[in-house]
Amino acid sequence: MEVNCSESTAPIDINDTPTNTCDLKCKYSFKYKESTSTITNNQYYLSLTYEQSFPEPVIFNANTYQVNEIRIYSPSLHTYSGIKSDAEIIIIHSGSIGNLLVCIPLIKTQSVNSSTKILNNIIINTNKYAKNTGDKTLLTQTINLNTLIPNKKYYSYNATLPFPPCDGIYSYVVFSKDDGAFSTINKNQLITLQNLISKHNISIKKGIKFYVNKNGPGLISNDIEKRDDIYIDCKPLSPDGDIIDETINTKLPKSNDFFQNIDIKQKLTNMRSNGVIKIVVIILLMYIILKLFSFIINKL
Repeated sequence: MEVNCSESTAPIDINDTPTNTCDLKCKYSFKYKESTSTITNNQYYLSLTYEQSFPEPVIFNANTYQVNEIRIYSPSLHTYSGIKSDAEIIIIHSGSIGNLLVCIPLIKTQSVNSSTKILNNIIINTNKYAKNTGDKTLLTQTINLNTLIPNKKYYSYNATLPFPPCDGIYSYVVFSKDDGAFSTINKNQLITLQNLISKHNISIKKGIKFYVNKNGPGLISNDIEKRDDIYIDCKPLSPDGDIIDETINTKLPKSNDFFQNIDIKQKLTNMRSNGVIKIVVIILLMYIILKLFSFIINKL
């Protein structure tokens, strides 16, 4: 079985007793692009590549992230109120500041939808061309992770990697099947997946605080605009990332009349002290004196 990291602090059990809420500090927004992918059978999980795109497809806590790898485990690594799901997708992201794991439980179904189509394609291709450990195959169709992200509330915590090398500090976004936040996998393809990979031995860790974001994820509608909106938000936050004072207004006044008046006064002051004006005044005085002198001479 895959090595169980005794020193790691993840995965954890996700239940209905989070420590607190975190609406801003764990805000997760995404706009993944269509991608080709190569599947590798890594014995205990399927590993998929994903093309990098610009601008980056994910924003978490005001930082941007790229997709590094996608993993599919069965059963899930996380538990939900003590119970594992049929499988779990873990999307591993890297960013300029830290790393992010987005974790989505998979539930078996007999119906067909957008997520089952993607997973069917992955598992059928693996079963044909990458049955053995270390085998690789190129997916016959492109995939888009947007289809797999539930539009539901999620949970967040910080911990090490749950699998080797079992180190580092990673941010986690975890959806819960208890909230109806899951993607689906075809019942027959789940059986095929479980025949392709071995059952892992990664255990649940305790003692890690986790938080809930009840707003759910956001879709980045305009990448540049969205990033600007996040970075200029100067509202004070609590240690958990929530607004603690909404009375502070950091916006500039709409009118610039005050600054315009200052400019006018400054210009008048400069004009008074300007040497050109002094010269003009002297010339005028000399002209007046000459006219007076000429008038006096004529009278005499």
